[in-house]
Amino acid sequence: MKRLIVYHPGYNIRIPGASLVHPFDGAKFAKAYAMIQREVPDAGVRTLSPEGPISDEALECFLTAEYRDALNNKHTIVSALEVRALRLLPMWLVQRWLLKPMRYAAAGTVLAAHQAVQGAVVWNLSGGYHHAAPDRGEGFCLLNDVGLAVQDLRRSGLLGMDDRCGIIDLDAHHGNGNARCFLNDEKIRILDAYEDGLCSRDPETRSRVDIALPFDHGTSGTRYLATLAPALEDFFARGPMRLVFYNAGTDPYQGDRLANFTLSEDDLVRRDQTVLTAAERAGVPVVVMTSGGYSADSWHIIGRSVSAWLQA
Repeated sequence: MKRLIVYHPGYNIRIPGASLVHPFDGAKFAKAYAMIQREVPDAGVRTLSPEGPISDEALECFLTAEYRDALNNKHTIVSALEVRALRLLPMWLVQRWLLKPMRYAAAGTVLAAHQAVQGAVVWNLSGGYHHAAPDRGEGFCLLNDVGLAVQDLRRSGLLGMDDRCGIIDLDAHHGNGNARCFLNDEKIRILDAYEDGLCSRDPETRSRVDIALPFDHGTSGTRYLATLAPALEDFFARGPMRLVFYNAGTDPYQGDRLANFTLSEDDLVRRDQTVLTAAERAGVPVVVMTSGGYSADSWHIIGRSVSAWLQA
């Protein structure tokens, strides 16, 4: 399969002073891509970019009318991003600095999905907003890009209504938004590994997960990887899929400020290679999204992992 990257400078969230109120590095996408360009000689020719943010038409088809209207309200956006200091910004800056980058990320995931379903592994260097749902945003997620991508593939005919897809969510937090998007969709198979005490404990979304891997506080890389390997084997053994979306969050890292795993950089790179190798053996294309990561090293982990895969 082809190995490609999707990146756009519009992914980056550049708010002066933001690092003082939240540990998310809004420039990590640019840093990771610069590292990939240094490490991989042909990175430029492997890179695709969305033409613009996700369209209003796509959002109109996917989001509830109430949530579409709410995205024009600054307080809704700030509440979903869980950074109260942002309420001091005027609405036009909230839309430009926060909502627009997420719209670019969603467009990137849609573009990656179009490439992947035709036979490729495609890293979107942003996306993976797995707490958002058609009727709400939360947990620093405003738009569920996996849901938007599946909708687009089905509407364009690249996915038939009977085609099965999968989600492998290895962000440290439970992907409750992904579960809500596909709550009654039996064509979507979900594997979700998360720290059990973090984020949503919604029994409805947790019960929607087909293969759940709830880990304890402080889980090591050795235990994590040993548990993941047979779960992936089970995931791919349950039947053919046209496409898998992989949330490759870097927040299981030992230095992350919003999670409590103890995986090293090497562990996370190994994790990503394990997932992609398992998909390759099963003959399933993959869209990778970088999802959550709240340490100063998040960009470096992404850069290492993407570079290692492109050169493998």
